[in-house]
Amino acid sequence: MIIRKGNRCDLDSAVAKLSNLNVEKMPNDMKVVLELVKKKRSLNQNALLWVWCEQFGDHTGNFKDYIYKYFEDEFCPVVERNINGEATFIKCAKKLEPKKFSEYMEKVYLWLELEADFKVEWPDRGKIEDQRNQ
Repeated sequence: MIIRKGNRCDLDSAVAKLSNLNVEKMPNDMKVVLELVKKKRSLNQNALLWVWCEQFGDHTGNFKDYIYKYFEDEFCPVVERNINGEATFIKCAKKLEPKKFSEYMEKVYLWLELEADFKVEWPDRGKIEDQRNQ
């Protein structure tokens, strides 16, 4: 159950459900865990980037995967990760939160339009759905 920030009804509902548990009839001990919910970027946001990669790849004669990697190397923010006890700095768009991913996409879009002189075609929803299903 998700308790939304500022929503007292969600909290009251969660507490009521816990209060109504019949602890004598539980097969085993139970643990209640509260954790912060992180917003994930939308599949449409991710699919749109892949549409742009496909468009620019077709324009330049490259696979969309190569274009994706190029954009990641050029425009994705650097994140620090601990790998095998060692601080490592990498660029990876896969785990960016929505705001950071939007900033990344804006950089890609501006580069395509201004630097590469490539006009992005905004796809209809069907094209985005197709990318999501690949």
